[in-house]
Amino acid sequence: MSKKQNKLQTIKQQTTEMVMQALQETGGNVAAAARLLGIGRATIYRLMDRHHITNRRRA
Repeated sequence: MSKKQNKLQTIKQQTTEMVMQALQETGGNVAAAARLLGIGRATIYRLMDRHHITNRRRA
């Protein structure tokens, strides 16, 4: 794996961890998690889909 691919993987892992932590801290409230991260609700849903993050409250 090249350095560029390795950095991209790290960014993906960090994004996944940040979204999951925000959802955990807000009890699965997606709107509150988005506010916590400073992003829009549509953006967090897009990140959840892209990174295969499920929300217990949503599922």
